[in-house]
Amino acid sequence: MSSVVSPNVVLTLQPYVTKSGATFDPSTLGAIFANTGGGNYTLTLVGAPEPTLVGTPIVITSSWAAERALGCHGASVISRAVPV
Repeated sequence: MSSVVSPNVVLTLQPYVTKSGATFDPSTLGAIFANTGGGNYTLTLVGAPEPTLVGTPIVITSSWAAERALGCHGASVISRAVPV
């Protein structure tokens, strides 16, 4: 959940390390989260390899400068990862 409720905020999933140790660039499938309102965002990557989630963070960047200044663009916790 974002601390900012605005239709202008764009959250983007950055490349991540997969369970096999390779780096995957999600932009090939669409790495921009859908703003579902109320500060909530969702992203579904069909066919993406499972992230390792051990020792390497999943990084999501924000387009909003104030949120970046607060450090909200760094490593984020995935609340639910569903392997394909």
